Amino acid sequence: MDDDVQRFSNTSSRVFGIIGIVVAAAVAIQVLTSADPSYAGLALTVFLAALVWSAMLRPQLSLDRSRLVVRNMLSTVTLPLTAIESVAVRQVLVVFAGDRRYTSPAVGRTRRQLHRDERGGPSGGGGGMMGILPNLPSAPETPETAKTSYGLFVEERIRSRVADALAQAGIKARSAQQARCAEDITRRPAIAEIAVLGASLVTFVVLALV
Repeated sequence: MDDDVQRFSNTSSRVFGIIGIVVAAAVAIQVLTSADPSYAGLALTVFLAALVWSAMLRPQLSLDRSRLVVRNMLSTVTLPLTAIESVAVRQVLVVFAGDRRYTSPAVGRTRRQLHRDERGGPSGGGGGMMGILPNLPSAPETPETAKTSYGLFVEERIRSRVADALAQAGIKARSAQQARCAEDITRRPAIAEIAVLGASLVTFVVLALV
């Protein structure tokens, strides 16, 4: 794994996620310290906290020189950059690789941001489902927030890294060689999150019916 790793996530979702976890922790403490603790209520609180974590805090993108790691609510997909055929950030991130579509809510753009970027974005709009071009210019190291949205910055950064990876590997975009790179795409379930969500929900249902 390369040392040059960039991570992207939805800042507003993370703020609300942290608030949700803090509230859930406060509720759990109140339930445990009450004279007659409701264990069904505690199980429900744990379920909701796990749901907030999975939906708002877990989603993240990690980008290095060779791969894009898409961490979603209940799974993590690792895509070799050389396998990526197109990428766009609209309401969510959309990546096409190996004739399959991968999405992530970790980064997105509002309608207002899309219109603004189309008027004045550095790449003449952004957001289109275009193939990666080998001569794509490098994206800036930091987003120009006064001119473009964070979502467009992430889109251009991924495109730039993909273009570099294709050029270094000598692979042409949308070629049979690129299609073979898609065989290295992996998907791993978020076992810890799935286990906590399932166990807490089952516990709540059982205790609520007792």
